[in-house]
Amino acid sequence: MKLVSGIVAAAAILLIPATTHAQDAERPFISGIYYQCQIAGQDRADAIVRTVVGPVYDRHMAAGHITAWGWLGHRSGGAWRRASYFVVPTLDAVIDMQDAILADLRKDHQKEMTELNTICPTHDDYIWRAAAAGAADVSVQARPAAGYSTYYECNSGDEAEVDALVNSALAPIFDKHMAAGHIRSWSWWTHVSGGKYRRLLVVDGASHKANMNGTGEIIQEMQETQPEATRRFGEVCSSHQDYMWDILIAKP
Repeated sequence: MKLVSGIVAAAAILLIPATTHAQDAERPFISGIYYQCQIAGQDRADAIVRTVVGPVYDRHMAAGHITAWGWLGHRSGGAWRRASYFVVPTLDAVIDMQDAILADLRKDHQKEMTELNTICPTHDDYIWRAAAAGAADVSVQARPAAGYSTYYECNSGDEAEVDALVNSALAPIFDKHMAAGHIRSWSWWTHVSGGKYRRLLVVDGASHKANMNGTGEIIQEMQETQPEATRRFGEVCSSHQDYMWDILIAKP
């Protein structure tokens, strides 16, 4: 099934408690950067993020400028090897914080940023906005060890229909399995800016095994109880890329 065949982990950014679907003005934004890196240098990149980049994010979070941030490591998927993200309440705040964080790093840590950019020389930038979640605000919830993210290519003219299907037909199934402890959290994100992927499904769990087993049960129930919604979803979002992410850092 195309909807969740990739959610066999949680994502970029990527994140989201009884089900309360946020009103439009309350839906947070994620700024995500997805890096292609030299595998031999990944441990050094992780160290730079922990000791140099992380404290900059921490200062902005303590000041209330961002509500969460994280650093993800590739377990399986495509070409992206690392991903960073931060969460803010408005689109203006995305732009403001991108500028502020970059200025801080260039001012005080140019040597380390040059090294990081040498290890991870190319990246893709995305901005996502929350559209549905199995929690009041998963974007500021502590994350467990493993994430599964599915990035979808969709027909842009039919995306609103898919969002409605997720909220009405599929969300109750995700919520049921989250309440049963099969997954820790789930969330559905819409594209604001970036590359070809138009929608993002994120599932978090205690381990990659837990995510795969939990999503397997979700897939089976969707196929049995919501076959038309599942079929239509696959028509609109007919291609995807799955990633398992090790959640290396997640604050708060």
